[in-house]
Amino acid sequence: MKRLLRPKGIFNRMFLLITIAIVILLLMLSVSLYLYYNRVSVEMIKKSNLKTLSQISYSVDYMNENARNFTFSIFGDPFVTQLMYGDHFDRSESFSELDRLKQLVNTNAFIHSMYIYNRKLNLLVPIMGASDRGNAPTLDVGLQDFIQHYQTNAARFVPIPRQISVDTSSAGSSLPQQSNVYTYVAYDLTTESSGIEGAVIVNIKGDYLKNIIHSLNVDDALTDGDDGKTFIVGDDGTVVNDAEDGLYLKVFADQSILRKIRANQAGAGYFVDTMDRRKVIVTYVTADSVRWTLVKITPTETIDKQTRSVQWIILAVCFLILCLGLAVSFWLSRRLATPFQQLVGQARKLSGKSHSSFESKDEVAFLFNAFSETSTKVQLLESIEKDRIHQRRNEWLQQLLLNGGVSAEEINDSIAKLDLPINTENPYLLILLKIDRYVEFIDRFSEKDRILFRYAICNVAKEVLNSDFRVQAFDMGQDTVAIIANVPDSLTSDIRKRMSDLLEDIQEWVQLNLKLSLTAANSYVGKNWDELHVFYQEVITISKCRLVYGHGMILWPDMMLQEQQSSVFKIPAKLEKQLGESLTQGKLEEAWQIYESFIAEVSKYACDTIHSALLMLTYSIFSSLKTFESNGTHLFQFDLAAFISEIGSTETLEEINRKYYALFTQMTAAATANKPKRNTAMAETIVALIESNYADKSLCLESISGTLNFSKVYVGKVFRDVYGISVADYITDYRFKKVVELLDQGNQHLSDILDRVGIENKNYFYKIFKAKMGISLSEYKTLRLSELAHGDKPGETD
Repeated sequence: MKRLLRPKGIFNRMFLLITIAIVILLLMLSVSLYLYYNRVSVEMIKKSNLKTLSQISYSVDYMNENARNFTFSIFGDPFVTQLMYGDHFDRSESFSELDRLKQLVNTNAFIHSMYIYNRKLNLLVPIMGASDRGNAPTLDVGLQDFIQHYQTNAARFVPIPRQISVDTSSAGSSLPQQSNVYTYVAYDLTTESSGIEGAVIVNIKGDYLKNIIHSLNVDDALTDGDDGKTFIVGDDGTVVNDAEDGLYLKVFADQSILRKIRANQAGAGYFVDTMDRRKVIVTYVTADSVRWTLVKITPTETIDKQTRSVQWIILAVCFLILCLGLAVSFWLSRRLATPFQQLVGQARKLSGKSHSSFESKDEVAFLFNAFSETSTKVQLLESIEKDRIHQRRNEWLQQLLLNGGVSAEEINDSIAKLDLPINTENPYLLILLKIDRYVEFIDRFSEKDRILFRYAICNVAKEVLNSDFRVQAFDMGQDTVAIIANVPDSLTSDIRKRMSDLLEDIQEWVQLNLKLSLTAANSYVGKNWDELHVFYQEVITISKCRLVYGHGMILWPDMMLQEQQSSVFKIPAKLEKQLGESLTQGKLEEAWQIYESFIAEVSKYACDTIHSALLMLTYSIFSSLKTFESNGTHLFQFDLAAFISEIGSTETLEEINRKYYALFTQMTAAATANKPKRNTAMAETIVALIESNYADKSLCLESISGTLNFSKVYVGKVFRDVYGISVADYITDYRFKKVVELLDQGNQHLSDILDRVGIENKNYFYKIFKAKMGISLSEYKTLRLSELAHGDKPGETD
């Protein structure tokens, strides 16, 4: 069974599919034809029923019009007027007039009977022919009661359906007969207490319409006298005529049908409904003159009877078509399957596998797998070849930029072999796309991912720039993608603007999709293709301007700083000294202002010079810190190598400034935290310098400051804060102390002593001596000799 439902052979599968398609097509065709014929039949029955009801409606209008005209003509007759309102009635005197009226009644076949009513005489005068009842008149038994209870506010000149009992005793019959009539009442004068004063009453035969309905139903060729119903319904839902008399004056049972008819305000129409659990077609026409609705209900079984023969014809035709389709399917499947089977055989031979390994396989699946494997192999080979070509292009272009040494002819030959889109007969522009924040880029992505990012940037660059220029983009490794673009001889402002706009598009796409920032550097327009490596070095120099302009810029040669100087930048010694003092004193704002003035000055130089100047500044700061550490008690723990490495890898001045600001913040915070200990240690260092160098005649605040590599203002302030005197006073005091010690020894001349302690001005010493000792030098010597004569030791005093 499974083999039947899921055939593996191509022929079996085609035959099954074509057969299924034919069966579905025939099924759809037969259903469509059946539904179409059924709809046409319903439409024809509807039209036939509407036609029948319209004819009945016309007969109703005709009957109503004739009955009204006849009633009005009788009502206006002078004799009838006298008879309705007179005070007496003598039949013998009125015989001729009554006979005249009788003749009028007999001339209208649809009139059943007529009566003249006189309320004063309480008289009903029958006027009727005897042709239908023998030779004697028949009487309407219930008419007296009907006229007395007649509602005068009811609609006038409208037929009133009634079922009357006719008294036929005068005709020799002892049983009353029932007749269906439509009664017209014509009256003029009424009173509130007694009602109608006089009236003409005409009964129209109900059989008149009944016979018409019956005859039209019999003549209906479409329904063949079906078992449907045709009847007339009044405003109150009662049946006023029926072909079978079974519903006359009865309320129609299915009121939902009447509500649907009344809901539809159209004068005629049809709809499908259910009645007595049977689906029926309800057709209706409204007779406005009498406020009746003519209804014809036809069971849908009638349509089924009519379409049954058509169904058999359709089935027979479909069966014949199916047989023919099967034959065509077999022939067509065989014709189509043969080439496929031959192809499968060839594929099996080419695969090199045994025939038995394919016996259980689906032929279509085998072909699909064979083609899939072949396609995969072809795509793999194409991909490998494409990668090889891409790699060869990339390597050749890299060597062309890095090494040069290739002639124009060799360049032309290589471009042709590698199928590059650029043209060596036109000038070129060399563009470098540098990935910003490269250190962060390395940290975030692996080497493989970085290659993919550069590959994506190359593709985007080619896609964008190819709209206006012939370009070739390639990977230069690390943070660089290079682009060679053919441009006109002269790079006009419009072309430059267009190139800038396209480069901005590349930057925006990379930023949006790869979350990377690019800086683009453009070279001068080159004409000699063998000088590409020279232009490459120049555009690298241009790309270094990113240091000043920042990330995400488009750099052109004319954007290189015009004030770049060729001389080597040298940091002013005063600036170095001020910066070192500000940092060691914890003055962050002052140090930063000095640094900003340095940056403003060095920014006038080339980018390489800026880097060199920053390195020199870093070494200067490091030297100041080492000097300060040697003169103090605090170690700053500054890693010079690490900081220089950070500065070297930083791409913009803005980033460099942030690193220096962080360094200054760290240094000034440490200096502020250790300021008391640091000042004491420096003051002690100054004292040690004085005590070891007091004999140096050039010893002063300035020389000590130079030794300490600090300004004399700073050194003097620190010393005064610790010892309360100036450095100069402390030197003088210390030298004076040494002079006194040497004098007390008594074996040296004063000039030698002064020269030994570094005092050059003898007069100045005399003045100092008297100020400090309170006596002159000669008096001091006399006093010391006296003390020695008495046996005191040198240096002892009372």
